[in-house]
Amino acid sequence: MNLNCLLLADTTLECAPLHLQHVLRHFENASRIAPGELLFVLTYIIALESGFVAQKHYEEMGSRLHWISSTTSYHSKNVLRLSRLAPNYESNEEQTRFYLKLSSITDMNVTSTDQISALLAAFVTGDFLIVTLSPATSTTAKGYSVALSIGRFVLSMSIKNKPIYQRLKKLDELTNLLREQLFVPMRNQHLYWLSAPIYPSLDAMPPELYDNILQYLSFNQLKILVNVNKSLYNSTINSKHMIKMRA
Repeated sequence: MNLNCLLLADTTLECAPLHLQHVLRHFENASRIAPGELLFVLTYIIALESGFVAQKHYEEMGSRLHWISSTTSYHSKNVLRLSRLAPNYESNEEQTRFYLKLSSITDMNVTSTDQISALLAAFVTGDFLIVTLSPATSTTAKGYSVALSIGRFVLSMSIKNKPIYQRLKKLDELTNLLREQLFVPMRNQHLYWLSAPIYPSLDAMPPELYDNILQYLSFNQLKILVNVNKSLYNSTINSKHMIKMRA
């Protein structure tokens, strides 16, 4: 494993991350894959890096996945394991429309995968791939979409005797675009429905860390902290440091 090439965005002419290589091996004629379909495959890989999984794979191997906390989205072992499974997206005969149902990977208890599902769809129109990420129909949440210039990220012709990843370019830009416009907003919606803290904060820390931090605060500072919100109130009032100072 090349530790300088762990994400899709790190791909260079000389190096491709293992999960990109694994996914591309699922195509018999990978070197001849149409640019639009190849761009959709790259979108799927970025979804894996963003804390998503194909719902079929989630249902088949959910217990073998590493659960991801609400304050992050990337888990290298998940990405490597899932990349060895064939992307099970659907497409039309012309290979111009693609569909794949995704689920967020989270460490929260979920009664139904529909709560954390989203439909990834894309269609080729001219030189663009229009990609949409739609929430479950049972929700009233909004979906997200983005138009990708195919030629900006994928060369139309394969390079003779060269690996397919040498057809790819500007993958750092593609990753940032899809994460910001599609995957992060949708994952945040899923976490919001689960009442999970979305960003790293005092509210999201493991309970055992609070005593280590609160010991540096004065009694007056602790009294201010308990008024911030209910979560910090409970953590502060029940801390060993607070109990000791009140004694």
